[in-house]
Amino acid sequence: MTPGDVEFVQLVVSWTVGVGGAVLVIVRDERRLTEGQRERAWPVASRNAAIYAFSPFCVFIHFVRTRRDARGAAIGLAWLAAIVVVDNGLQFAAGALIDWLAL
Repeated sequence: MTPGDVEFVQLVVSWTVGVGGAVLVIVRDERRLTEGQRERAWPVASRNAAIYAFSPFCVFIHFVRTRRDARGAAIGLAWLAAIVVVDNGLQFAAGALIDWLAL
Protein backbone atom coordinates (compact mmCIF):
# COMPACT_ATOMS: atom_id res chain seq x y z
CA MET A 1 0.00 0.00 0.00
CA THR A 2 1.13 3.53 -0.65
CA PRO A 3 1.26 6.14 2.12
CA GLY A 4 -1.84 7.68 0.54
CA ASP A 5 -3.73 4.40 0.96
CA VAL A 6 -2.75 4.20 4.62
CA GLU A 7 -3.89 7.78 5.11
CA PHE A 8 -7.23 6.94 3.47
CA VAL A 9 -7.76 4.01 5.84
CA GLN A 10 -6.93 6.25 8.80
CA LEU A 11 -9.36 8.89 7.52
CA VAL A 12 -12.17 6.34 7.26
CA VAL A 13 -11.41 5.08 10.78
CA SER A 14 -11.35 8.64 12.10
CA TRP A 15 -14.63 9.59 10.46
CA THR A 16 -16.32 6.42 11.69
CA VAL A 17 -15.13 6.85 15.27
CA GLY A 18 -15.84 10.59 15.35
CA VAL A 19 -19.36 10.41 13.97
CA GLY A 20 -20.22 7.14 15.69
CA GLY A 21 -18.92 8.35 19.03
CA ALA A 22 -20.80 11.64 18.79
CA VAL A 23 -24.04 9.87 17.87
CA LEU A 24 -23.63 7.39 20.70
CA VAL A 25 -22.93 10.02 23.35
CA ILE A 26 -25.49 12.64 22.27
CA VAL A 27 -28.42 10.32 21.58
CA ARG A 28 -27.78 8.40 24.81
CA ASP A 29 -27.61 11.65 26.76
CA GLU A 30 -30.79 13.04 25.18
CA ARG A 31 -32.75 10.11 26.57
CA ARG A 32 -31.75 11.11 30.11
CA LEU A 33 -32.36 14.86 29.89
CA THR A 34 -34.86 16.64 32.10
CA GLU A 35 -37.68 18.56 30.45
CA GLY A 36 -35.86 21.89 30.78
CA GLN A 37 -32.64 20.45 29.37
CA ARG A 38 -34.52 18.79 26.52
CA GLU A 39 -35.98 22.19 25.51
CA ARG A 40 -32.43 23.57 25.15
CA ALA A 41 -31.21 20.62 23.06
CA TRP A 42 -30.93 20.82 19.28
CA PRO A 43 -33.90 19.81 17.12
CA VAL A 44 -33.26 16.45 15.47
CA ALA A 45 -32.33 17.85 12.05
CA SER A 46 -29.94 20.41 13.56
CA ARG A 47 -28.42 17.77 15.84
CA ASN A 48 -27.76 15.45 12.94
CA ALA A 49 -26.24 18.25 10.86
CA ALA A 50 -23.99 19.26 13.77
CA ILE A 51 -22.88 15.66 14.30
CA TYR A 52 -21.93 15.13 10.66
CA ALA A 53 -20.32 18.55 10.23
CA PHE A 54 -18.55 19.06 13.55
CA SER A 55 -18.17 15.68 15.25
CA PRO A 56 -16.78 15.07 17.81
CA PHE A 57 -16.64 18.75 18.82
CA CYS A 58 -20.42 19.03 18.80
CA VAL A 59 -20.46 16.73 21.87
CA PHE A 60 -18.93 19.52 23.95
CA ILE A 61 -21.43 22.07 22.57
CA HIS A 62 -24.34 19.71 23.27
CA PHE A 63 -23.44 19.44 26.95
CA VAL A 64 -22.86 23.19 27.28
CA ARG A 65 -26.21 23.95 25.59
CA THR A 66 -28.23 21.50 27.65
CA ARG A 67 -26.57 21.91 31.06
CA ARG A 68 -25.52 25.59 30.98
CA ASP A 69 -23.08 25.21 33.84
CA ALA A 70 -19.45 24.31 34.51
CA ARG A 71 -20.36 20.69 35.27
CA GLY A 72 -21.95 20.32 31.82
CA ALA A 73 -18.89 21.84 30.19
CA ALA A 74 -16.65 19.43 32.10
CA ILE A 75 -18.75 16.42 31.09
CA GLY A 76 -18.73 17.55 27.45
CA LEU A 77 -14.98 18.11 27.51
CA ALA A 78 -14.43 14.66 29.05
CA TRP A 79 -16.52 12.96 26.35
CA LEU A 80 -14.75 14.96 23.65
CA ALA A 81 -11.38 13.90 25.02
CA ALA A 82 -12.48 10.26 25.22
CA ILE A 83 -13.62 10.24 21.59
CA VAL A 84 -10.41 11.92 20.41
CA VAL A 85 -8.22 9.46 22.37
CA VAL A 86 -10.08 6.44 20.96
CA ASP A 87 -9.94 7.97 17.48
CA ASN A 88 -6.18 8.53 17.64
CA GLY A 89 -5.59 5.08 19.11
CA LEU A 90 -7.55 3.35 16.38
CA GLN A 91 -5.85 5.38 13.65
CA PHE A 92 -2.48 4.33 15.04
CA ALA A 93 -3.66 0.72 15.30
CA ALA A 94 -4.89 0.75 11.69
CA GLY A 95 -1.53 2.05 10.47
CA ALA A 96 0.36 -0.48 12.60
CA LEU A 97 -1.82 -3.33 11.35
CA ILE A 98 -1.19 -2.35 7.74
CA ASP A 99 2.56 -2.26 8.43
CA TRP A 100 2.47 -5.58 10.31
CA LEU A 101 0.57 -7.28 7.48
CA ALA A 102 3.02 -5.73 5.00
CA LEU A 103 0.21 -4.62 2.73
